Amino acid sequence: MDLNPNKILILLFSGSFLLNFLITKILIRYSKKLNLIDHPDQRKMHSDSIPVVGGLGIALTMSLIILCFLCTNQASGIFEFNQIVIISISTSIILLTGLMDDSLGLTASNKFLFQLIATLIFLFGFDIQFKPIFSIESYIITFIFNTLFIVGITNAFNLLDGLDGLAGGVSLIICMTLMFLYYLSGYGIIQIALFVLLSGCLSSFLLFNKPPAKTFLGDTGSLFLGWYFALTSIYFAEKTTLSLSILIPFMVLGLPAFDVLFVMLSRFIKRHNYKISFRNRFKSVFLPDNTHLHHLLVRGGVSKGHTVIFLYVLTLISCITCLFLWINQRVIEINFIYGIIFILLLIFISRLYIEWKIKYRRIKKNRVNKD
Repeated sequence: MDLNPNKILILLFSGSFLLNFLITKILIRYSKKLNLIDHPDQRKMHSDSIPVVGGLGIALTMSLIILCFLCTNQASGIFEFNQIVIISISTSIILLTGLMDDSLGLTASNKFLFQLIATLIFLFGFDIQFKPIFSIESYIITFIFNTLFIVGITNAFNLLDGLDGLAGGVSLIICMTLMFLYYLSGYGIIQIALFVLLSGCLSSFLLFNKPPAKTFLGDTGSLFLGWYFALTSIYFAEKTTLSLSILIPFMVLGLPAFDVLFVMLSRFIKRHNYKISFRNRFKSVFLPDNTHLHHLLVRGGVSKGHTVIFLYVLTLISCITCLFLWINQRVIEINFIYGIIFILLLIFISRLYIEWKIKYRRIKKNRVNKD
């Protein structure tokens, strides 16, 4: 019996939702034996030890369904065999990196090295037809840009998993936006089905991640999501110029990408006044701290729930702006640049306001103590 595409997508969403729910349930039960527990510390916002198996559940669910999909030969003509092998190897490296970090702990430099290896395997092995960036026809420049883009986006999501429901909800909004972009660009049901599959997994995960969270994504999940969105953005380049394919993800992924950018710049600038070498200042940029936007909002007196909602709204604004510009038939690159500037200013002003509010609260508290 033939099913129409809409029914296939509904079945796929339902199947991924239920399967991920069951797998996550099992993983939470055995999380202590697997040593996949996140313990509280000064930087983290939870006070209890929480399993970090949400991302592993999503990865296992997607792997099982995609494997069944490939066995039925439904993906023939979409990806070549060698491309499937390259994606499998590079993605496995990302998942193992996250899994080792969740269970054993890895240094930032080791994580970066493994991410770089996975990225190079993907770019060299997937045979991507690089297009010029802003009319700059240079394979080397484009290759370097793509490498930095993939590693940067992967790390951006790794730093977003700080509040109950935050990373999962933001990822779901981004996933739905990219799905619509793929649909509007004329991609087939196979590519769109991958986003439906991930949407089902994320929706199921949010049931476990809503306050109070029963599990977190963990580095396994956050690295996987960043990697997934980075690769689908690169693949999106085949339907448009690479300039637009890079600008669009920067709008859709505006919150995690620009938040990390602002944090790294602020770390580097703040350490400029200290008598430390440039090398040590550069290394300190990659060290964890509590200066991300969600940390600042909570320290500024905003409740955790309202912080998550506010960041959802920021993500929706950037995604809706991107869709609006893409639907416009007279789309040009400058419009997307204006859109990115708008998102940058929005996040920058939010950070400035919250930092001012934190300083004001501190000054007010000191005055009360003196009195």
